[in-house]
Amino acid sequence: MIKKIILLIAVCSFLFSEDYTLDLGFGVGVLSYPDYIGSKSQSAVVSPYPFIVLKYKNLTIDRNGIQQKIFNVDGLNVKLSGGGMLPSDSTGAREGMKDLDATFELGPTIEYTIYKQDDIHFYCSLPLRAVFSTDFSSIDYVGLISDPKLILNWNISKYNFDLSAGPVWADAHYHEYYYGVETRYVTPQRAYYKAKGGYSGFATAFGISKRVDSFWFGAFVKYYDLNGVVYEESPLLETDHAVFSGVAAAYIF
Repeated sequence: MIKKIILLIAVCSFLFSEDYTLDLGFGVGVLSYPDYIGSKSQSAVVSPYPFIVLKYKNLTIDRNGIQQKIFNVDGLNVKLSGGGMLPSDSTGAREGMKDLDATFELGPTIEYTIYKQDDIHFYCSLPLRAVFSTDFSSIDYVGLISDPKLILNWNISKYNFDLSAGPVWADAHYHEYYYGVETRYVTPQRAYYKAKGGYSGFATAFGISKRVDSFWFGAFVKYYDLNGVVYEESPLLETDHAVFSGVAAAYIF
């Protein structure tokens, strides 16, 4: 809800400017996701969403979130970018523990273009984002996360393909939020665990999208390999992988 409000405010603030391009629409998406990365529990949600693509000078709002270009020279630029996780109830290894609130991420991202020609764009992305949790009545700091990656964007016959891969790193505060076990939550099956910062997995993602007249279609899958993560001794880590996937369709006015 907060993200939708931010998007709406951003759109309204530029409606009377002449120097912008804007696509507005309405869509429906289906998302499959683990309760948290490393959980065996998988959830699915079907939700309507506003389709917004806004480009105003150095500001871009699209399916990748809100990006504000701060600096750009010779293929090197700095943006503001975001991310997040949906809330989840405590089940499985977390049974009896505090439920996980929704989280959102915000921070700078440095991008450097390695190769760009015609419909191919190959570049590296180096983000550093602060993470906050919220129950929509208060906001708490969760930690820091970074997922540097190589990204290939390729447009073929009006299809847009995105492929990315890279490691994930997070600090002890972030890992403690998801994988730490306080003394009060210790059970015969769940030992005390104090998390530390470091390697948090390797993420590979693939996405495809296409626009046909007033319709937009998209799908993605993101896979996390959790072998060798710094929190591998946590009793809350139930599996060595995690998968996110989704499909969406939108009508553009």
